[in-house]
Amino acid sequence: WSILCDEADQHLVTLEHERHVLQFDSHAVPSAAMVRASHTLCGIHRTGGFPLVATTAKSLEQTLIALEQRGGPMPGSAHPVLARAVAALAMFVARIKAREPFTARDMEEGAAVAREVDDLRQDAAIDVIDAEAAAAEIARRDEEPVVVAPATVAFDPSAVAAAESLPAATPLMLVDAVDVKLPQ
Repeated sequence: WSILCDEADQHLVTLEHERHVLQFDSHAVPSAAMVRASHTLCGIHRTGGFPLVATTAKSLEQTLIALEQRGGPMPGSAHPVLARAVAALAMFVARIKAREPFTARDMEEGAAVAREVDDLRQDAAIDVIDAEAAAAEIARRDEEPVVVAPATVAFDPSAVAAAESLPAATPLMLVDAVDVKLPQ
């Protein structure tokens, strides 16, 4: 129990710190640490049986990935949405630490945050993919063989005819007669 609570606190601190960085640096994009914090919050709370935190953190993670892939500067609408999502996660974790049940209002807030965060993700990315799909795509590209087409060599027939007419012991310098064309 204490491990879940301590780890959640650490990830919330990371989310809040990184959110401040985004807010005050117009060219910043969500960092890997921020994505990892929301990813881990999702995983530990899903494992712990707290789906409200897990689904909210997962929505945040997906949006952070989309914003990172989009690049800077971040849309102005992103800052209040991210602030609300981080605040909601902090509130949900505080309830868990206090061993208080989630209220109907908590559920409504979670649903509202998820909608806002998902809308932001759709606005930020043309192709929205999750972290696993992004990692799989990078791995696929790393493992994909690079195919290089062979160069085509065109010979000048008059140079070939001239070379054939020379005695066998004559050194040949046909470099000027070869036209190497690389595929484009």
